[in-house]
Amino acid sequence: MVSVPSMTRLVWLALAAGWMGFLYYLSSQSVIGIDAIDSGSDSSLALRKLAHFLAFGLLALLSRWGLGQVGWRPSISVAAFAIPLVYAVGDEYHQSLVSGRYGAASDVSIDAAGAATAFLAWRFVEPLSSGLRFLGRTWSGR
Repeated sequence: MVSVPSMTRLVWLALAAGWMGFLYYLSSQSVIGIDAIDSGSDSSLALRKLAHFLAFGLLALLSRWGLGQVGWRPSISVAAFAIPLVYAVGDEYHQSLVSGRYGAASDVSIDAAGAATAFLAWRFVEPLSSGLRFLGRTWSGR
């Protein structure tokens, strides 16, 4: 039987895998809703880049919580950062194979920035969340 902490980690990892599946689905589409707005406008470009930034920031946090949620351990953080980074490279390659889409190294940079920003934000928020309970886990900064 899986212990509660291990089960919690599995839930976070399952959420990360599900999020990657959703991103893969979006990458498989020739045109997605965000592209249909006005693909030539600056606001559409900014919205698409913001979506990349936020999507990979969320993936970084889900990965981090799945690999080891309590405290700030560099080895866990490096591994959790590698997951969205490697996925971003694969995602851009995948997009280059989809008709009407293209892969861009700048998107990988934006994805990495989103992941790094999410880690830094969580680094400062985690100690403040002491005593909160979510998915069977008490959040603490230690």
